[in-house]
Amino acid sequence: MQTLPPRDARKNPDRRMEHSMRDHHKRESRRSAVIRGAVRTVAAAFAFLAVSAGGGSAEVVQVDDTGQGLIVTHRGNCFLVLPEHVSAGSSTFQIVTSNPATYGDAAVMPFRSANDVKLAYVSPGLENRCTQSWDSLPDTVDHLLRPGAPVVLTRVMSSGLMEGLDLVVRDVGLVTFTAILKGGDVYQGTSGAIATVEGEVVGIAINVSQPDDTLVEFLRIDQIKAELKRILDAQANTVATRIEQEATASQACEPDALPLRSVTCDRPAASAEHACSRLASGGPAVFDAGTLPITIEVEIDADAPVAVSSLTLKSVAGSGAYAVPKSIRAEVSPRADRRGYWGMFGAADVPPTGYLTLTNGSAPNARLARVVISSAWASDKPLRIDCLLLR
Repeated sequence: MQTLPPRDARKNPDRRMEHSMRDHHKRESRRSAVIRGAVRTVAAAFAFLAVSAGGGSAEVVQVDDTGQGLIVTHRGNCFLVLPEHVSAGSSTFQIVTSNPATYGDAAVMPFRSANDVKLAYVSPGLENRCTQSWDSLPDTVDHLLRPGAPVVLTRVMSSGLMEGLDLVVRDVGLVTFTAILKGGDVYQGTSGAIATVEGEVVGIAINVSQPDDTLVEFLRIDQIKAELKRILDAQANTVATRIEQEATASQACEPDALPLRSVTCDRPAASAEHACSRLASGGPAVFDAGTLPITIEVEIDADAPVAVSSLTLKSVAGSGAYAVPKSIRAEVSPRADRRGYWGMFGAADVPPTGYLTLTNGSAPNARLARVVISSAWASDKPLRIDCLLLR
């Protein structure tokens, strides 16, 4: 609806012109604001596309409406990298992607960080958005971080849109670097947003200067990768890589699995009470720390080979007294005499939550199944397996 000028302005041509110019400036101001918002959104889209090559798309997520984080995939599992202060001491929190919004949850993997960084395991469900490969993150960003280099800060707004802000690198340190915002401001909740240079992820935001909110401090991604490598690779005995969990009904062994005639292992159990054979009747089996790798052979209780389409492994670490298996490989054989051909069924990393199902679309016929566990999430604790199920 058009707004009429004041009554006296209708009689005075000069007043009419003045009123018309004011309306024009207001319209231009509104149009400029819309354009600036669109430019920021488009800039974010181009920033997103720029980091989509090679190791997948760098996906930024909101964390409990308090900050941001980067989700990455590693050996079939999704993990969240975020500043420690964003987690605010919580062990679990909700995350949400940019539009189309997908909600998920993540559980912190407790360890002592030398820097302001945390690693969390993302529950299954975000696989189609968690495509940035951990291995594809740069091992060094020295060649990208130079004073004056253009930086794009990408964050998820409350509306679900991604926003890209242009910055310029100011100072570069061994662990962190700073960049100055070229226009606009950095609102609260930006910690954890990613910075990219020439399409490469170079850092995550950890601090914004006060009171002008134009100078942003980032933790270098190569330092993050170096620190978290030992967690994801489970190479340090002193790092607690467990997830707090409870033995709920959903974690109990399901009765609809194929019946097992026997279960044997090539390593001794920690005690007779937790012998490997217990897995045939619902487990658990426990092995002393340092006994990896372990090979478990399962004989299906059938007189002829049966089709096997999935294998499920469950491990309940409880309060951290036990370790959860990590890297596993499964094979099957149609013969029961252990002399036949072993065919590959599948391989993956068990999530820190201790629940993994391997599926095989060809559903090979089998009498025997063999599971090789080559690593654990905490190598200094006894390894526990609660269920080994074939379907």
